[in-house]
Amino acid sequence: MCQLLSVGLLGVFSFFVAPVAAEFGVGVAVINIGPVFFLLAPALVGPLTGRFADGYSIRSLMLIGVLIGVTALLALSTAATLAWLALGFLGFAVGQCLYGPLILNTLLVKTYQASAARALGLAAMGVSVGSVALPYIVAWLMDTRDWRETVTLLACGVGLILLVTIRVGLPRLPPESLRVHVGATNVVADHSFMRRRAFWVIGIAAAVIGNAVVVAVISYGPHFTNLGFDNRDIATFIAAAGGAGFLAKVFVAVFVDQLRAHLKLIALVIIGLLIAGLLTLMLGQSYRLAICGTALLGAAGGGFIPFHPYLNSAHFAAEVMGRVNGAQAPLMLPLGLVGLPLAGFVFDSTGSYQWVFAGCALLAGVAALLVLALPAAGPGLSETEKYQQAAEETE
Repeated sequence: MCQLLSVGLLGVFSFFVAPVAAEFGVGVAVINIGPVFFLLAPALVGPLTGRFADGYSIRSLMLIGVLIGVTALLALSTAATLAWLALGFLGFAVGQCLYGPLILNTLLVKTYQASAARALGLAAMGVSVGSVALPYIVAWLMDTRDWRETVTLLACGVGLILLVTIRVGLPRLPPESLRVHVGATNVVADHSFMRRRAFWVIGIAAAVIGNAVVVAVISYGPHFTNLGFDNRDIATFIAAAGGAGFLAKVFVAVFVDQLRAHLKLIALVIIGLLIAGLLTLMLGQSYRLAICGTALLGAAGGGFIPFHPYLNSAHFAAEVMGRVNGAQAPLMLPLGLVGLPLAGFVFDSTGSYQWVFAGCALLAGVAALLVLALPAAGPGLSETEKYQQAAEETE
């Protein structure tokens, strides 16, 4: 549920682009700055949040995040200026950092070390459920209400559901219960993970893939509207992406723990799906090709959500997983600051997202080259063996 109402909400942003741009009298490029905050917030608070996740109550952090996120959404719904709108979006982005994947993935890796892929895959299915259900809900709300009322109703629903889910569904685990002890190895004080090649390769590849997926998802509304599709058609396309993403997460949950020796190949397959989806959207304008393109992108993005932290868990000890995930978050920022506004500028200038999809496909190809440079992670390494491997890499 936390995954559904954090990353899952990003998929409906495209519904608000046109009405918000029209009300404030600005272009799509300006409104597309909004999702940049989903990248800016982790860059700002990710390292600190990761440290808190390694040493404090995760349940309390998540409850604080829900309160921040819901309050920001309510403020956003009453925005009278673009600055107010931006602050509201930034506040929601900060809130979802505290109850979304950054915290959840750390919790799951620490709690289910022997079957991390299964736990991450199952939890990430919430994003796919959100991608299937939320577009229809938002499309109906937008057809019967204005965007401000829609955001207010979403905020109230998100707050109520998450507060109940976290308080009832997540036990109050003491921080020490989520720590891993590996004999005499002082993993708490060890910061050598940032000197390892795997940290930078995984982080940069994740930044490229994540930004490409976000740019594509944010483009859906204007792109498909420009091709003559209505809100219900767009909801169907986004739902197709959600369904494909759900199947990709099922694959991660069921098979990836057993395919630990082939993580590079799995990463390359995910990137291949991403490139195929982008090229399909770039070249096709029919209803069938729209569904095919969004489904391929959904499978790539959906599979990568649980696969990224699992890839980290194959190279780094569980006790520093919060810090690893948090320290990689700022790597999303450079491309995010440029990519989303540039995509909106290209659309405003050309009336099309074709060049945007082509550029994202090129970036995905760069990510594939980075993955090829990733050091091998042996199957089933213990925490002590990971640190021995790390010491050898950094010597």
